[in-house]
Amino acid sequence: MAYCTNCKNKWKIRDVWRLSFSKKGKVCPYCSVRQYVSFKGREPLFGLGYFLMPIAIVIIIFFPFCIKLSDKAEDLL
Repeated sequence: MAYCTNCKNKWKIRDVWRLSFSKKGKVCPYCSVRQYVSFKGREPLFGLGYFLMPIAIVIIIFFPFCIKLSDKAEDLL
């Protein structure tokens, strides 16, 4: 599960899902520091094509448990 890099509090799954769709990051509900999905946290989803839909669904379900947060915005490349 994702933890804030500033206050080390565990984020709720609902907040992690909202953050995963936001390019501008999301403010931590506990310490109000903006958090972003770390580039390393997005690795499980890279290289996945639509032809691997069952695997993609499993990865999407477990995505909130695999990501790491960052207090800095990172580029994808």
